[in-house]
Amino acid sequence: GTYSKRLMSVISDMSTTDAQSFSTLCSLSIQSIVPQNENGGIKVAKQPLALLFEDDNSGTFDEGAFSYDQRIALEAYGLIDSSVRNRFNISPNKAAAFLAMNKVVLFKNNGDSPVELSFSPVFTEIGVELSSLCSGIGSSKSLETALIKTAEEKKLELVIQ
Repeated sequence: GTYSKRLMSVISDMSTTDAQSFSTLCSLSIQSIVPQNENGGIKVAKQPLALLFEDDNSGTFDEGAFSYDQRIALEAYGLIDSSVRNRFNISPNKAAAFLAMNKVVLFKNNGDSPVELSFSPVFTEIGVELSSLCSGIGSSKSLETALIKTAEEKKLELVIQ
């Protein structure tokens, strides 16, 4: 009763290669941190946010760590959806906090206009459920490069604590 029947069905249909692809995607994902109270309590969102940067003309992402073929396979299982995006707006002189590489990562907007962060593919409900079994969310060595590229592209200050 801990996991849904649908998840159990997907897992039974997945090959070892597909399971490794999902684990890789988890390692290339970050999680949003939401402040819970004025005493400094925080909550980490359950839904991972895939941070993928397309490599130049190679059909891969994040320095070859993940491929289009892997993405298509995971979409076929209904674990991710590339047709939608998760969006975070960062107001001027504010920051958005995330968990990556077992550290708090801040994207600080020092500009005068709001900045939108956009993450795709999006983990579906069943993908979020399966991600709870991933021990390495946000653990890829390629993730730091993707964080830096995101900050540069959006003209944000990146702070890793």
